[in-house]
Amino acid sequence: MSMHPAPTKIAWPLLILLLAGASIAYTWPMAPTPAAILNPAPVADASAMAALPPLADLRTTLQRPLFEPGRRMPATAAQPAGPVVLGKYRLLGIVSAGGKRSAVLAPLEGGPARLQAAGSLLDDWTLAEVSESGLLLRRGAASESVRLRPNPPVAPQAPAK
Repeated sequence: MSMHPAPTKIAWPLLILLLAGASIAYTWPMAPTPAAILNPAPVADASAMAALPPLADLRTTLQRPLFEPGRRMPATAAQPAGPVVLGKYRLLGIVSAGGKRSAVLAPLEGGPARLQAAGSLLDDWTLAEVSESGLLLRRGAASESVRLRPNPPVAPQAPAK
């Protein structure tokens, strides 16, 4: 009697392992070729991708706020926080897309918010500048600056010794 296992008892597991390895190697993602790295596919125009939709198109998004439990508006909607602009509007935020900035303004008496781009007219004022920190409005020689957030309080300094 021989102590060697039968060749068929070893051949089948080896064949299965060989086929499994070959199928993994066949389906493994290939690395990009140097030509693909040096000549990437053209990207769509960034300004077209950054076009902002009108706020009316975002009505469903506004009705289902992302950070509310159950994505439903609270029963009592609080007055949105934000500085008052020209005594008629509330500055809700600044939107920046494609290198252009717009202010999100809502009428104080209620109604839908609207995007106001830099250079546009707001009543008889020109929205001269929209920055990430606020707005600059001009009417003739007069100007009004509105900050999105108030300046943080300055901590008192300890007296010098």
